[in-house]
Amino acid sequence: MITGRLGALYNRAVRLPVLVNWELLRRRARHRLAQQPGWIVAGVLGPLAISCWAILTPFDIRAEYNDFRRAAIVLCACYVTFAAVYAIQHWLRPASDNEDEELKLAPLSALQFFLHRSADLCALPLFCMLLTLPLYGVLLLYVGDPYSSGSADTWFFNWSHGYWEAAGTNPWSWRVFFISLDLLAATLLPLSLAVLLNETVGWRLLRVLLLIALPAGLWFAVERAQYDYFRMCYKQTRGHDPWPYAGVFLILLLLPFILGFFKARGRVLFGLLLAALLLFGAALPFLTNDAPGGLIDVPAIGRVMGDLRYALAYFAGHLSLDKNIGLLLDRYQSAVLTTDITAGNLIPQRVAIWVGAGLYPPLIAVMSFVMLGLGLALRKRHPTE
Repeated sequence: MITGRLGALYNRAVRLPVLVNWELLRRRARHRLAQQPGWIVAGVLGPLAISCWAILTPFDIRAEYNDFRRAAIVLCACYVTFAAVYAIQHWLRPASDNEDEELKLAPLSALQFFLHRSADLCALPLFCMLLTLPLYGVLLLYVGDPYSSGSADTWFFNWSHGYWEAAGTNPWSWRVFFISLDLLAATLLPLSLAVLLNETVGWRLLRVLLLIALPAGLWFAVERAQYDYFRMCYKQTRGHDPWPYAGVFLILLLLPFILGFFKARGRVLFGLLLAALLLFGAALPFLTNDAPGGLIDVPAIGRVMGDLRYALAYFAGHLSLDKNIGLLLDRYQSAVLTTDITAGNLIPQRVAIWVGAGLYPPLIAVMSFVMLGLGLALRKRHPTE
């Protein structure tokens, strides 16, 4: 029975791309953009003003590092703020402005309706980001390569040590590439959270509160635990067990799918189960013999749970884009050391800092959207729900 169910889900998943009318989706996105010229102007003026401010700042080679870092962080903050504000005003519009009643009677798939709702929410912030992201390249002409001197091709100022380093060991081009991915993630991350809330939370005011509270709570947790856990991912040299890292990443990928696939009651039960597992995991290290009065004589559990805390801090900490920019500029050569247990040779395996600080933020945002859409499309329900 389980095999048959999985086979049916696989067959439906294979057919999903042909169930999407891409032309209808493109026209809907264009129509939404044409309806909101004021928001487009606002979305472009913010990054443009920041870029002009950075370019007009008097050039000082001793302040080059701080100027570039500050401009990139302010651009990130601008993108995040604009995406979040736009999502909030989209939810607070009258319901009639967000719905096309005639489409509800059309023979369209659940995936098509999901893409329509996502286009209404995401098309304008993404369009503004794509229009203004090239400004980041303009900044590089004045900061990374002042006055086209060619210095950025071969040298980069090491701010922490106070001297210039060869780009072969301290590559400027790769740093700015991964920082550009963080700028991309500055729009994708709040939009992916907004889409997730849009599809799983029915009350509009609750969506607004969660869109504000969840990032704020995550920022507070990272700030409080960044030294003990997040920074220690790169400072600890004994090696980390790779399985907690792989497990946390797998949960992050499957969570949007589960939330999309389950109905409201299923999501509540799943949330309770997840909360119980988190509480059990938090209490487990205190039950081992590593803690005073421990009840379970399994020292390995304490080590695995310690790596799990580092893994949680790693994936949560790298959602802080300002810290990612700082890490890419300051500690590009750093890596998390893991042990290749499957090979049985205890050879250290490195996870470079650009994986977490550069690739992970936009990747997790895109994968969240894909997995949520897949879960919604595979669930048996009315397409417009």
